[in-house]
Amino acid sequence: MTSTALRAENSNSRTITFKSKEHEKFYMEYLEKCRYQDVYHQALVYCLGIDRDTRNNVDKIYNFSKGNPSEVQSGFTDRRHFIHNG
Repeated sequence: MTSTALRAENSNSRTITFKSKEHEKFYMEYLEKCRYQDVYHQALVYCLGIDRDTRNNVDKIYNFSKGNPSEVQSGFTDRRHFIHNG
């Protein structure tokens, strides 16, 4: 059985469109910090880099050394609680 990540990597490649130069710079810098360079981590870093607020607070959102979400604090906790609990 082939893993989903391997199947996804074999699909047609596309050009990445970045929102801004800051978004592209963030993507290039933080993708290297990921434990894995698969399409799922590429998507994660891409999404985290779109908005200036998430770029500026990325270390509060995701722990790149452990490869999992950080202990979310401050306003992000409130947003996450609202999103998950409506």
